[in-house]
Amino acid sequence: MPSPFPPRVCRPAHRATLSALLLAVLHPWASPALAQSAEDVALSQLGQLMNREVHSASRYAQSSLDAPAVVWVVPREQIVGHAYRTLGEALESVPSAYLTSDRAYDTLGLRGFNRAGDYNTRTLMLLDGQRINDPVYDQGLPGLEFPMVADWIKRVEFVAGPTSSVYGGNALFGTAHVTTVEGRDEPGARISLGAGSDGLRRLVTSYGRPMGATGDFFIGWTSLHADGATWHLPEHASTAHPEGRAAGLDATRQSALLLKHRAGPWRWSLVSSQRRKHLPNAPYGVSFGAPGTYVDDRYALAALAWDGGPMGRWHPQGRVSFSRYTFSGRYVFAGEPPLVNVDGVTSDWVDAELRSTWRGWLNHTLVVGLDLRRVLKAEQHNYDVDPFASHLDDHRRGHGLGLFVQDEYRLSEHWLLTGGVRWDRVDGVGPQWSPRAAVVWRPQADRAFKLLVGRAFRAPNLNERYYDDGTSQRANPALGAERIRTVELAMEQNLGPDSQLSATLYRYEMEDLIEMDESDPSLLPQYRNLGQARAEGLELYWQRVTPAHVRWRASAAWQEARSGGQWLTNSPRWLLKAGVLAPLAAGWHGGVEVLAMGARRDRAGERLPGHALVHASIEKAVGQTQSLRLRVRNVGDVRHEDPAPNWLVGTRVPQPGRQVELQWTARF
Repeated sequence: MPSPFPPRVCRPAHRATLSALLLAVLHPWASPALAQSAEDVALSQLGQLMNREVHSASRYAQSSLDAPAVVWVVPREQIVGHAYRTLGEALESVPSAYLTSDRAYDTLGLRGFNRAGDYNTRTLMLLDGQRINDPVYDQGLPGLEFPMVADWIKRVEFVAGPTSSVYGGNALFGTAHVTTVEGRDEPGARISLGAGSDGLRRLVTSYGRPMGATGDFFIGWTSLHADGATWHLPEHASTAHPEGRAAGLDATRQSALLLKHRAGPWRWSLVSSQRRKHLPNAPYGVSFGAPGTYVDDRYALAALAWDGGPMGRWHPQGRVSFSRYTFSGRYVFAGEPPLVNVDGVTSDWVDAELRSTWRGWLNHTLVVGLDLRRVLKAEQHNYDVDPFASHLDDHRRGHGLGLFVQDEYRLSEHWLLTGGVRWDRVDGVGPQWSPRAAVVWRPQADRAFKLLVGRAFRAPNLNERYYDDGTSQRANPALGAERIRTVELAMEQNLGPDSQLSATLYRYEMEDLIEMDESDPSLLPQYRNLGQARAEGLELYWQRVTPAHVRWRASAAWQEARSGGQWLTNSPRWLLKAGVLAPLAAGWHGGVEVLAMGARRDRAGERLPGHALVHASIEKAVGQTQSLRLRVRNVGDVRHEDPAPNWLVGTRVPQPGRQVELQWTARF
């Protein structure tokens, strides 16, 4: 429910002072567009007000100040202005988020948690409201393997902290809800061609068409090819490879399709993606320098959703979908001839949901819902190709059921109480209860103080419970769920209609943490409920969008994450970020983003120094229908490393230096 309070109006003198300062900063590069009409300014302010409505915290639209969580929004203007290519690059703008890469996958760290080898099982990913986390690995990866490129993302809402009370498992550290563009957002045909560093070639095409007042159509297709960088990995130095040089072994191939259609209350969509990534750093002891080692991820989703709008006091909504995820890892080991091992997954599942918002009681907003998941197929296999030898052939089916209810009760003009609970039935781990409560105090219309408490869970995935190939891991069918308890204090302030400030203080406590147990050298490693961890931190965030369409933002995060008294690996103590997007002279637009990270530890306990990266993008309009864009990642060519998982020989993974891409776009 939108806030009943009117927006605060800044004093003219205050607004004039801020505008004068911004003009001084941008002069003499500022565009004449800085002198806008009063009507344009009003429209800009209205757009910013609308951006403060969020949907993901409670699964219905409400003011961000009333939401029972801290929600950060990454709007399309920011995604396009900074030329983000993946969801992960967009999420890096969230104060406590950071990306790590092992050259196979990117993973998202949140509030100090990003242990090497944990592939985002504790973060929930939603695509247009649809859960993306698969049933075998339970992962939602933010890189090119995510089934959506940033070109088609309209908006990202990131809900900090646990949301299992409305979404179920995996929503421990946060929930990322991606909303994709529709035909009316991108009308007509569009084609983009890009080329850049490391042999990058990229094509993005789309066509959108609004169909009357209630209809819409959009189709998009993209393809990416990159030869990859040449890496020098001293840990692999040998007589055959004296410098540990890996050339031509880092290639990436990716393609994706998005098809959406809306007709009245009905919406259907089709998503398909494929990514193949060759691995240069010899995982699992494969032959270093030998071609042919790669991982292949494919995702397909077909969904039908219905939203008939409010029906009296009820607002029902429903969705049904079919998804498929397949993974294939091909690993080439030394031998004569070389031994080729294939490790793979095939999974098919159906999701269904039915929920309704009810406003039948004065000052109450009640949401109730039912989520169903039926796993039709979940197969894990591992085999040698020639001569054929099977090491794993596991077949599973399963189902999950979730029931949830949440009530938002406006106690008075200044106080709001939200309470909710969800019951989940997951195969093998029994019932799970996930409560949440939030007290919001609104002393003024533009300010909110929040006390947030909650509990969330993650059930062990099928890979952790049943993978047993006889050489690397043994199964543990009795593995239990891990849980987290959280307390947060937050302050959110609207500094007029175009500026926001927030501060969050939090404490996390995890128990029964699922970890690989390698303590007994006479037994194969096994996942067990071994760990406990806690995290404490402070986050500050500020953003401003001026009437001249200059977007400023800055954030700082201090965090401490420990387990057993030891600092967690791959956990920086601080993160500092800043960004600006601005229209410049003569049809130019530019953006700069700074991401700084403190020191971290690798798995050997050694210190990785902190670093700061600068990313930049500049675009020039060419006529009415074309544009040229230059995107530069890591402008300063800073050399930095990420901690490596234990299946790599070294303890650190070098990261790319400067990367440049030139892109041409035309609209028809």
